[in-house]
Amino acid sequence: MGRNASLAFFMETSPRKDGAYHLEELQAKPSSRRTRFILGIVLLLFFLLLLVAVYLKSPYAKIRAIAVKGATGLSASMLISDAQIKVGENLFLVSGSAVSQRLTEDFPIIKRVVLSRNLLQQSVQLVVEEKKIAGILDSGGSLYRLLSDGTVLDRDQEAVGINLPIITTVKPLPVNLGSPVNDPSVILLCHELSSIPASYLSSFSEFHLQPWQGTTAILAYSKDGFEVRMPIASLVSSLKLYSSIHAKLLQLHRKPGLIDLFNSKTGIYTPF
Repeated sequence: MGRNASLAFFMETSPRKDGAYHLEELQAKPSSRRTRFILGIVLLLFFLLLLVAVYLKSPYAKIRAIAVKGATGLSASMLISDAQIKVGENLFLVSGSAVSQRLTEDFPIIKRVVLSRNLLQQSVQLVVEEKKIAGILDSGGSLYRLLSDGTVLDRDQEAVGINLPIITTVKPLPVNLGSPVNDPSVILLCHELSSIPASYLSSFSEFHLQPWQGTTAILAYSKDGFEVRMPIASLVSSLKLYSSIHAKLLQLHRKPGLIDLFNSKTGIYTPF
């Protein structure tokens, strides 16, 4: 009995030729491999972060050139100065959203700004999208350029917007440069005008907004003596229809008159 117990103890604690201990070794090896793998990943991340830190501190991460694209009414130097971007700054410390917010607040004509980086050339580019100039507001005898969102851009002292339609209202509107006009009808008209091809607008000299049948309508004056009454919301389709009607009236040698597109989808012509 004692001999058998000693033999059993020896068999449990000593290596066996049948490989009983090999199973434990195989079970320990995956854990060891996993540890080495995790350690390798940690070391790799450490060296990558170290390389990034060295790069950000190096001259290769500094801005060497600044360019502006898309700005027509504003100088590049003015925009760069207002954006507060300088040569020598870190390429990655310039915030595109902050630059866009600053420029759109300071220059009403700017709709949005996208900042792009070129790491190889170490340059920054400001891609500017401007709002369209919709028309010229006549307020109290003074002319002001209006943007597509109804914002008063500036006073048109040099008649630079002479090819744009004049917008008039029954009563003069108060004007605050850099702010939208306080008239929803004028804002809606500006939005509509900004989407209309210049070929449809070139034949008109004035768009007069007036109360009509409980709402506001456009009474447009053409350069050849015709008048057109139109709804603001469907200005694009109304102008296309007017162009067709106007061509037919000229072919028939009809005199100028009023073309009512407000109460009729096909138009009602009344000669003066």
